[in-house]
This record gives sequence, C-alpha cells and structure tokens, in this order.
Amino acid sequence: MLRRITRYLGFDLFAVFFLTVTTLTMLIMLAFVGQEAVRHNLGIGPIVRILPFVFPMALQFALPGTILLTVCIVYGRMSAANEIVALKSAGVSPMAVLRPAYVTAILISGVAVCLNDVAVSWGELGVRRVVLQSIEEIAYGMLRTHLSFQRNDFEISVRRVDGKILIEPSVEFYGNDASRSITVNADTAELGFDPEKNTLWFQMVNVLGESDDDIEFHYPGKYLHSVPLDPQSDGRFISPSNLAIRQIPAELVKTEDFLLETKRQLAGETALHLLTGEFDRLTWDSWRRRVSSLQSAQGRLHRLETEPWRRCANGFSCFFFVLVGAPLAIRLRTADFWVTFGLCFLPTLIVYYPLLVYGTSAAKSGDLPPYCVWIGNCVLAIVGWWLYRGVKRY
Repeated sequence: MLRRITRYLGFDLFAVFFLTVTTLTMLIMLAFVGQEAVRHNLGIGPIVRILPFVFPMALQFALPGTILLTVCIVYGRMSAANEIVALKSAGVSPMAVLRPAYVTAILISGVAVCLNDVAVSWGELGVRRVVLQSIEEIAYGMLRTHLSFQRNDFEISVRRVDGKILIEPSVEFYGNDASRSITVNADTAELGFDPEKNTLWFQMVNVLGESDDDIEFHYPGKYLHSVPLDPQSDGRFISPSNLAIRQIPAELVKTEDFLLETKRQLAGETALHLLTGEFDRLTWDSWRRRVSSLQSAQGRLHRLETEPWRRCANGFSCFFFVLVGAPLAIRLRTADFWVTFGLCFLPTLIVYYPLLVYGTSAAKSGDLPPYCVWIGNCVLAIVGWWLYRGVKRY
C-alpha cells in the first residue's frame, strides 16, 4: 500500500511540476530576453544567440516557486478530498504521505544548486559576451534611428549615417575618473569590434579634439582609437559572483597569497622607514593606495568564501519551501491552491528573502561567517517542523 501511495504521489508531483516549471520558465525567459532586447536594442540574431544562456538563468528563478506551487496543488487537493484523513485512519503516517515531496524537493534542490552555478558562471557571462559581440550592430542601429549612442565609457552623436560611414561624428570618451573626458570631432568615422582584443575601435578622418583641461589636438589624416569593453568577458577579471564553484578554491589561494605577500611588504617597509627615520614616508597620503588595495583584496576574499554557501542556500531553498508548503496545504484543507500558495509564499517573501539578503551582505563584508547565509533556511525549517507537528495531530 505504501509503495502504491508513493508511486501515485510521485507521479502526481512530477506531472504538476513539469507542466508548471515549463510554463513559468518560458514566461521568465520572455521577460529576460525582452529586457535585454529593449535595453541594448538587440536585433533578431543576437536575441536568438542569447536564448541558450538565458535558459538556466530563467530556470533558477522558476524552480523554488514552482516546487512550492506544486506541493500546494497536490497536497491541498488531497486534504480537501479528505484523502489524508482516510490514509491516517488506515494506519498510514503523515511522514509516509509527505516523504515523496521531501525526496523530490531534495533532488530538485541539487539540480537548483547546479543551475545557480551554471547561470552565473556561464549564462550571465554568455549574455554579456553576445551583447559585446553585437556592439557594432547595436551602435549602428541606435545611430541610424536616434543619431546617438551611449555607453559608460563613451558617447557618440552623428549628423547622419551613410551605410557604415558616420557623417560628422562627435565622440566624448570618458576616462577612469568620471570628471576627465576627451571630446573628438571628425569629418567621417567608422566603427568596428575586435573580438580578439575585446575592444570597439573608431577610425576617424580629420580629427579635432579637446580634453577637459583645454588641451587641443588635430590629426588631418586617419586616426584610430580603441575603447576596451567589459573586462569580465575575457575571463581574467571575473567577479566572485560570476565564478564557477570549481574555480573558487584556486581563486581563494591566489587571493590569500596576495594578502599575505602584501602584508609582509607593508610590514617590511614600515620597519625600514622607522629604522631610517623616514617618517614622512609613513603618512596616510603615501599609504592610501596600498591600504585600499589590501582592503579590496580582503573584500574579495570574503566574497569568495561566501559564494559557495550562498549558491547552496539558494538551491536548497526548494527543499525548505516544501517543508513549509506541504504541511500547510494539508492543514488548510482547501482545494484552492492559490490561497495556500499565497499564504505560504507571501510570508516567505517578507521573512526568508530579507534574511537571505542580510546574511549574504554580512558574510560578504566579513561581519558574519559565510554559513550565516543559511539563516533564512533554518527559519523555514523551524516553521516546517512546527507545521508537521500539527499535521500529526490532524
């Protein structure tokens, strides 16, 4: 009998979950693609190329809500039809009824952890790479329709566009410091993307330029200028949040070695300046950049230590959602699964996600240990245990 109940519940959970996750994933993918298309003015080609990268990103958002909605549907319908009462009267324990949902949630949580890893280390970087590779097409499209195109590192406006020739372009290049810029005017110009160097090049004719400190320059012939694009796309300066979990241990070792070597250098130079009486070399102005570099490396170390814990906590939220949702659906005894879903999901939004954000932020800043990102999951586990005790008395 138990085997038959398990088979029945497993099939029901799988059928509802598959239909729901497919629908929700497609909707989220459309939202992601639409957002990227509008923000970057993407054409059909780039949109098609980003679809594989968007899929894991959409699925990672769909899984927690989908598994919660699934158990609300299945167990809410069973409870409303008094099937739970009938099973208990036959000597079947509530745990035997809930076990298929818990096992399914654990399996889906493992998949969710892998998806979280793939989405940030492959999906997000893939979307960014497609956008960068389409930057030439995007720029020409914006210039033809709006006669201007802007990014964080430059802004260009033209009188008109003739094929691939920009007529009377005016380009303002921004430096690392937002207050520093160079304005360049030319008779004509062309744009192009260099995939090897990951740069956007401007080839301009008869250039007249001026910097913000009133330095003017003139190039009567052709002038070539390249603008480096997103550094994360070349894989050397990837943020911890975009690293794969398998890459994090090596990055941790590199960051720890850098911190140790930097601290040794600072200690040695400090001792040397004290011994030689060069106290003017110990002022804050002369040490600001080194201390800033040390703090930046320390912050990266905290983020690297937090990232695996955060992805696992995000992935296993599927299991903890089921711990709360399944017994709550049984106790409410209503076939209206939206009521059960709302009563479970809204408190989750109000309590779980703020705790997750707080734990993640505190761990990344070094104020709390990395495992504190599981605070929200622990709270859900306590609530789920309390609800299950109520089901046993049900």
